[in-house]
Amino acid sequence: MDSQFKPDPRSELASLLNVKAGNNITTKYLGQQPKHFTEGYQGTQFLITKQMMDIWENLDTKVYANGWFMLYVADASDLNTSDA
Repeated sequence: MDSQFKPDPRSELASLLNVKAGNNITTKYLGQQPKHFTEGYQGTQFLITKQMMDIWENLDTKVYANGWFMLYVADASDLNTSDA
């Protein structure tokens, strides 16, 4: 079986459950990288900002309230709505 698109184990993703604004994290491999990923910045390491946490909490609330099993956003501009 080709492991090219095999994501990191869920156990490794668990470390991202307790991040807070100001934390520096390393992204996990989810099976594919978006086009132009890691271009123009320091690769897979980045700093979590309060704005990132606010967006994540808003999405988390919507996912839970709507009973979604999975959240997939192909275009981040879809998140930029007046009711978000």
